[in-house]
Amino acid sequence: ASRVNLFVHAGNSLAVCASMSEDMVSLRGFMIGASSCSMAFNMLQPAPLWTPVYWGGFFAAMHAYQLGKIFREQQSAVSLSGREHELYESAFLPHGFTPRQFLRLMQTGEFVTLEPGEWCALQGEPVEALFFVTGISPEASVELQQLQPTSSSPHDGPPVQDVSKEMRLLRRVDSIDGVL
Repeated sequence: ASRVNLFVHAGNSLAVCASMSEDMVSLRGFMIGASSCSMAFNMLQPAPLWTPVYWGGFFAAMHAYQLGKIFREQQSAVSLSGREHELYESAFLPHGFTPRQFLRLMQTGEFVTLEPGEWCALQGEPVEALFFVTGISPEASVELQQLQPTSSSPHDGPPVQDVSKEMRLLRRVDSIDGVL
């Protein structure tokens, strides 16, 4: 076996390390190394294989560009308000969100406090916003209103129970904090 084949073994070992990596920085670093080994192997052939070398260079450059984006993003500071920090830790951190991802999501929403008598949602009405409830007062309530089944004559048999028409969920809010 030629020593040139060692580049194949080293490159594939780096690719295996990349596939087992959970950290994006190390994954991309391993892939740059794997592409470099592949390029070296293809260039050191008796008749160099330039097409795979060019593709390897493209992939290495792509990974290097993505690494640059990650490093630039890591350099900018992330600052959460007390309220944002509490929401992030209680509801987003357990599901793997990074603080930066959470802030991007928060740019599309805002904290709101619904006042007494305001409705959060009415069944059958179009939803205008998605609410993530972060706090609720003891006075807030969820009301269910039972509607009467449609009348039927004795000849029609028992009334048909259509749950979507029988039960209307009404939510009356007396003090709910949330993210809209």
